[in-house]
Amino acid sequence: MKKILKWLLLSYLTVTAFVIISQEFPVSNKCDYLIWSQTPKISVMYFFGTKRCSMCKNMEMWANEITQNISHSKTLPPIEFRTIPWQDKKSKSYVDHYKLLGNALIISYADERREVARKDLIDIWPVAHDEKRYKKYVMVEFQKFITQITSKNLPLSSFDGGRK
Repeated sequence: MKKILKWLLLSYLTVTAFVIISQEFPVSNKCDYLIWSQTPKISVMYFFGTKRCSMCKNMEMWANEITQNISHSKTLPPIEFRTIPWQDKKSKSYVDHYKLLGNALIISYADERREVARKDLIDIWPVAHDEKRYKKYVMVEFQKFITQITSKNLPLSSFDGGRK
């Protein structure tokens, strides 16, 4: 009887330790927002490095402005702007998932369960020095992304988003 109790206690402690460790060191390489998203949403993610020049700060600011302007649309799901330090160890899942090699601007659409579509705006660098060209490029690519999603019959048009 004592052996059984010891075995059960040891099993319980082992399982408990495993659960605690797996929460602190997740095995999944999926990005956190892809896992916890409970409603469909579009994410505009600016990945930046530890050394930030004025051009990089401007690109972040302009991308955020564009996102804020677009987020008032009542025909799209919620849109969020995120800045993520790609060189930070905590961002390894993003680096792996998006195969990042440096600063980047990525648009992603996730439903309740997973990322459905994404677009890496790889041509931000040639227009990074010119605010108007940069904003035009990002807006055109965003519109292409929305067109791509809607052509797959994803439920974007049903959103009123509750926005005022």
